[in-house]
Amino acid sequence: MSGERAVLFDFGGVLLRQDWDEYDAFCERNGLPTRALRRALYGTDEWRALQTGQISDRGVWRAAAIASLAEHCGDRAEGLFEEWYARPIRVHQPNIDLANALAAAGVRVGLLSNAAPDLETRITEQFGVNVNWTDRVISGLVGLAKPDPAIYHLAAERIGLPESACFFIDDLAENVEAARGVGMRAHHFQGDYAALQADLRGAGYEWGQA
Repeated sequence: MSGERAVLFDFGGVLLRQDWDEYDAFCERNGLPTRALRRALYGTDEWRALQTGQISDRGVWRAAAIASLAEHCGDRAEGLFEEWYARPIRVHQPNIDLANALAAAGVRVGLLSNAAPDLETRITEQFGVNVNWTDRVISGLVGLAKPDPAIYHLAAERIGLPESACFFIDDLAENVEAARGVGMRAHHFQGDYAALQADLRGAGYEWGQA
């Protein structure tokens, strides 16, 4: 198909594996309340500041996350934080392949991610995710975060197409609903590659094999 349409990919949970059940299983193994790890990593004021570019120092966020964990496990908190981040990096390779196949077919392919500013370099250098992007919108660099409608409008503007010509993919339902609210087609990705591809094809996207 021509380049008159776009597909926007979230990063964590769509290209990088981020299974929420794994977070909760880690808590259970270590005697923490079920959502303690999620709250420590993504529920602090420091995380909100990091992902909207109000701060750029990951050390500030790290200290806040460890302090949050320490409320439940005391001086074990730093070790548990390091153990979590020592896990092997895993990616959704079929979705990475899909992004590149769409790009090869002439579709504009964008990133729309809530993340710290340094994701710009970490995408390839740390995570090894190589996609032929048309554009990348990272919340920490633009000062906006999903599900704020403004970041979807910005992503459409930067990729050069109206919202109605964009198809957005995210693993969080609230972000998917927000995309639909501004006029985008959207898919709630929950690990089913075939369902995602069927939804894209149903929306009129065509591509060959990666």
